[in-house]
Amino acid sequence: MEIIKVLFVEDNKTAISQFNTNLAEFNSENDEYNITETIVDNFDQAIKILDKTFDAIILDLALNQNHNGGNDIAKRLEESNIRVPILFVSGNHGNVQKNRLVINIRSRDDGDYEDDFKLILNVYQTGLTNILGGRGEIEKKLSDIFLETILPELDIWKTHVINEDDKKNTEKALLRLVVNHLHHLLEDEETPSYPEEFYVYPIKDEILRTGTLLKCITTGNYFISLSPACDLAIRRNGTCNTDRLLIAEINNHDNIKDIALHEFSQLAKDAKTRKKVKNKLENLYGNNFTNYYHYLPKIKIFDGGFINFRRAKSIELTEYSRDYENLKIQVSSPFIKDILARFSSYYARQGQPVINSKNSINNILESYK
Repeated sequence: MEIIKVLFVEDNKTAISQFNTNLAEFNSENDEYNITETIVDNFDQAIKILDKTFDAIILDLALNQNHNGGNDIAKRLEESNIRVPILFVSGNHGNVQKNRLVINIRSRDDGDYEDDFKLILNVYQTGLTNILGGRGEIEKKLSDIFLETILPELDIWKTHVINEDDKKNTEKALLRLVVNHLHHLLEDEETPSYPEEFYVYPIKDEILRTGTLLKCITTGNYFISLSPACDLAIRRNGTCNTDRLLIAEINNHDNIKDIALHEFSQLAKDAKTRKKVKNKLENLYGNNFTNYYHYLPKIKIFDGGFINFRRAKSIELTEYSRDYENLKIQVSSPFIKDILARFSSYYARQGQPVINSKNSINNILESYK
């Protein structure tokens, strides 16, 4: 049985009693998961006990005479980089302040704690706290990297610092090393990727990179940057290594789907047609429909579509600055490599002379008479 640790911060005895009743009911109905609770009734106790071992925190807003105690606790958590989701349950829930850790706010009279437990279970099952929580897999791996990779070679890194004019370069290199080790954990994974893994977003800057998504201000069409990273590298003077940008248009998802399924438009909608449509869609979304379309999945902030390699073009950076909006969405590294490989393959194709094989085919067919 998996244990989910919840911190409950509440000073109302009636609410605490209801919490315990709902918790007993929830645990009795679950064979795979069990919620264990830690209950404190004031701000000072909560601050002392706060750490990264909890999977969720249920907070009241007013704690004894501290009418803003819940907000203060949430703020302390965010400032301390303690990555724990927060649920506010309060009779004065309208005064809960905005905080990125808060995943739900409800009135004490609207629903019960069992609803909160179900939400906590749902979040826990995503693996969020196991991966990003303080006791999670990333923390364990970071400790391994720190102890087994970096510290044994600390003298080398100290030498890198001495030889660098800009000391931050060494810090960035060390960060890349750590990211490479974390990525190595998943290299052999064969589980299908979710659309959200396809992108890195939201990007905090507007730096152009290979795989950056753009929107034309005048036409509303979407594009992707395909310029190589060496061209887009920023010089010391703040400019790129090139004065031109290679982009390809992203065609509307529904338009390309309709093109792919056009041959079935007049057929009866029966099981046989359905099977053909299924095969065609699998080819389309598996990037086997044609060599000049590449599928981009839909996410919450981007509708996706298909990169059209036939509609690639080069524009001046001045034109980009004037006519294009950087969406601050970046195709992640493993996927952009695949896109560039297909793009290169499409434009490198040469074809070959057609060989007259009629006689050879006829000779083989003779044996089937």
